Amino acid sequence: MKVRAILFFIVGSAFMALAIYWRSQFVLVEPSDIVKAVEGNITRELSELRAEAGAIIDSINKSEEWPTVNHAFFLYDTSGIVKWNTNRHFPELMKLPHDSIVYHRSGEGRYLFTQFHFPSNKFLVGFLLLQEGFPIENQYIGTKINNQIFPDGVSFNSSSLSHPIRFGGREIFSIAVNPSLITHRKYGTFSWLVFMVGFVMTAFATWTAAKHLLRAKH
Repeated sequence: MKVRAILFFIVGSAFMALAIYWRSQFVLVEPSDIVKAVEGNITRELSELRAEAGAIIDSINKSEEWPTVNHAFFLYDTSGIVKWNTNRHFPELMKLPHDSIVYHRSGEGRYLFTQFHFPSNKFLVGFLLLQEGFPIENQYIGTKINNQIFPDGVSFNSSSLSHPIRFGGREIFSIAVNPSLITHRKYGTFSWLVFMVGFVMTAFATWTAAKHLLRAKH
């Protein structure tokens, strides 16, 4: 009886440890979870972009050098671009009639941009890079998605399983999610079953050992 209790305790503990490991490896991920994470990242990045634009506009009004920021900005007037803070490739854009968030695709490049207008026929364009693309791609430069916004396995590939991304109550673009990211519910159910079997075995072993000790005292 004592040997069987020890064996049950060891096997039960192993089952519970295995179930906990499986739960850590096979986390249930729904497409809605990924969409929510992407939308949260975009909200955070656009909030930072607006704050950076405010700092740049303040420096322009004071005729000072632009501050160092994380996003790309271009200053336009009626003749075209007059100042910028990056040498990376970004598409040239037409002036919008109002300040808003706009999704733009240029080749394989995907961007969100917004414009900030000045009274003197100038406007500042701020870019949020979603996916970097180049007019000419080769083995050294190519399409690259922004992994600060999108987790691995997310792309802009057209698919019947595309999921819309919304900002400010409107859809701005869609993403495709690799099915390998979506763990089926059976993994979660199976791990709980293994855990419960292990728990019952360790509980039985503990109860058996306690009963044996009480009998030994008497």
